[in-house]
This record gives sequence, C-alpha cells and structure tokens, in this order.
Amino acid sequence: MTTDDARDTRADVLAEIRNLSTARHQRAADARARPPAGLLALTVLTGLGVVLFPFLAGARPRGMEIAPLLAMAAMLGVGVYLAFNISHPFTGGLAIEPDAFTAALQEFQRISGGG
Repeated sequence: MTTDDARDTRADVLAEIRNLSTARHQRAADARARPPAGLLALTVLTGLGVVLFPFLAGARPRGMEIAPLLAMAAMLGVGVYLAFNISHPFTGGLAIEPDAFTAALQEFQRISGGG
C-alpha cells in the first residue's frame, strides 16, 4: 500500500466518522424536539369546545341523535391522546422500541443485498 493510498483510506474513514457523528447528533436533537407547550393545551380546549358547542348553541339531542356526537367526541379523544403521545416518541403508549430499529436495519441490509 502506498502512502497516497493510505492517506486516501484514512480520509475516507475520517469522512465516514464525521458522517456518523453528524447523524448521531441529528438523532439526539430529534429525540429532544417537542411541539410547543401551548399546542397541547390548545388541542384539549379546542376538542372540548367542539364537543360542547352543539349544547351551547341550544341543541338537545336525545336517543340515537346523540350517537354522532359521541362518535365525534371519541375521535377527538383519540386525536388528543395521539397529540400527547407524539411528544414522547420513546416512552408512553406509542413508544418506539429498539426492536423497531433493529428490524428496519435488517430489512435495509436485505434490500441492499448486504445480508
């Protein structure tokens, strides 16, 4: 191996280490990212407003007329649940486990023919 080959190889290795470091810092920043604090409170207040608005407007649903309102309230509840859980990608009800990353890495290697 010549000196030029060794330098080229060293430069390639250093470039790859820089790329890995940059990717790791980006993942760490993404893991710390959160939606604005007021957004979650506003989501809850807006959901409550949407559910209560028909009653505040004077509607008095009875029997099966209340079914669409209950369905809407349930969908809003799921939306609020998702809004809270999206703020914590590695904990909570929708946590991403390390198995997901391992499985994805194996699939990428399979697709690229590396394993």
